Amino acid sequence: MRRKMYFGHISMMSPVSTCLRSTAGSATLPASGGCWQRMPVMWPRQPRSGRSPQMRWADRPEGESVHPTTTSDYLTVLERVMVVEEQKSWGPHLRSRDVVRKASIRHFVDPSLAVAAMGGSPDRLLGDPRAFGLLFESLVIRDLRVYTQPFDGEVLHYRDAAGAEADAIIQLRDGRWAAIEVKLGESRVEEAVTSLERLVAKIDTARAGEPVARIVITGGRYAYTRPDGVHVVPLGCLAP
Repeated sequence: MRRKMYFGHISMMSPVSTCLRSTAGSATLPASGGCWQRMPVMWPRQPRSGRSPQMRWADRPEGESVHPTTTSDYLTVLERVMVVEEQKSWGPHLRSRDVVRKASIRHFVDPSLAVAAMGGSPDRLLGDPRAFGLLFESLVIRDLRVYTQPFDGEVLHYRDAAGAEADAIIQLRDGRWAAIEVKLGESRVEEAVTSLERLVAKIDTARAGEPVARIVITGGRYAYTRPDGVHVVPLGCLAP
């Protein structure tokens, strides 16, 4: 019987687990208890609260946790074999005194890995909007990284203690930046625009500069620029 590693409710079968086992020797991982036969439970990306990712063993009682050191070791190995990648926090100059959360978010390097592993189909994804939304966000972050790399830029995220956030901040080395919200459904564009406006209002633009663009990336069909200057862009329209 093959063992499974779950990312949320997404099951990762071999060859991923085989690759992880072959890499385990270069990481400080617990040797007892058959740790590589009992793979941990993880979420597709780290919770935005900034707390440590929640991990459980697939064959332990519901809710039983794993030591933070073990969590860190597994994440290190997953990053080493390029299954997940960190999206670091953006640290702008602020007008407010709100504390910026520094924790990274972790995305699948390629979310299609998760879809293939769980035997996903269009009907199954449409039936689970939360999982679909998380995978869609990871897909957007992946594409933004690909298109930003030639410009020597970074794709970061922002969230502060007051709840202002942006799913992605593109930061170039010359100081230019753009704020991006990701929404799978076109019906949530207005919500995303409100979030972007709340974020920009907190930035000390005299020091950080105005954003060169405010963008909402959706799973829709049409690209357009709103009267307020926000660009609404379907994922399929992204290009360098």
